[in-house]
Amino acid sequence: MSWFNVLKLGGEDLGGDKHQNVGNENRLYDYDDSEPSGRITDYFYNLKNTATTRPHFEYQAKNPKLAGMKVNGNLAEIVDKIGALGSGIYYSFADADDDTYSVTYRKKKIKDTYEKTKTGLTPERLDNESSVIAFDSVYPTSNIVEHPMNPTFKPLWDNDKERIKAFRMTPERRQELIQEQTKLGKEIQELTREVDRQFGGLRKVKRQKDKNRISMTIRQINRRIAKKEQRVEQITSLLGRTRGRI
Repeated sequence: MSWFNVLKLGGEDLGGDKHQNVGNENRLYDYDDSEPSGRITDYFYNLKNTATTRPHFEYQAKNPKLAGMKVNGNLAEIVDKIGALGSGIYYSFADADDDTYSVTYRKKKIKDTYEKTKTGLTPERLDNESSVIAFDSVYPTSNIVEHPMNPTFKPLWDNDKERIKAFRMTPERRQELIQEQTKLGKEIQELTREVDRQFGGLRKVKRQKDKNRISMTIRQINRRIAKKEQRVEQITSLLGRTRGRI
């Protein structure tokens, strides 16, 4: 079974074991999250040898901090893309298309203690036989900069490195994007005029061979236009963000 079918953000479809924060039949499984804000659920999940979600993480995923803006994402995809981890805490966008929220996580060896557990819970006590990814919390991406542990950004999707730049946009970077957008606009206009010229020629030719040649040229130009228009949309999205920096 693929990760996508096993694990989703929030852990409700984890496909592993659901445990109570406290009060499990086997008390060795109790987490007892000491989160100072009190923002915890009465449960958490563990998928053997793979991932554990903290009760605080579960609460943050179900009760997003930004009013009216739910947390999109799928932990299955995130886990599948994380790969090797070093020490320290990491954060990544919660979703491939929506960078409003980020998840924080770290690697836990089987004898490491989970974050803010009053019981000293370890992966080993949850019957894990290898290291796991421990998902700690969910934050608005613009707030991660205030995280006291100074987490490391880990890109998961192809455009993450550019997406994160929007959260640390400098005046110089903004001007570069504006100039690129302007240049692309002019290039698209010129290519569009060239398409019109090609269509004019297409109407004049008689031989099928010439018609095929011109049609091929038009398709090639349209592909170039589409690629440039896609880049313009990306830049527009980046420039439209006014959130904080990372």
